[in-house]
Amino acid sequence: MAEVKILSRIELMVYPKPDTPQTVKAVTYQTGFMPPRTIYIPMTEYNPDKEKELIKADMDKAATTKPETFEL
Repeated sequence: MAEVKILSRIELMVYPKPDTPQTVKAVTYQTGFMPPRTIYIPMTEYNPDKEKELIKADMDKAATTKPETFEL
């Protein structure tokens, strides 16, 4: 189990379709040596348990993603 620090929770208006606004909660968090990451949760689905579930899923995804590297 990792300690997670919530850096901010902000409500944003987004437009998934041009004429359909939707409010989402942007949750920025940080854990361990990971840089800060942000998840977006529709306000109709937002609750503390959903937030924890989505942060866990995002952490798992980030842990398995290798950074792109190249030479210049």
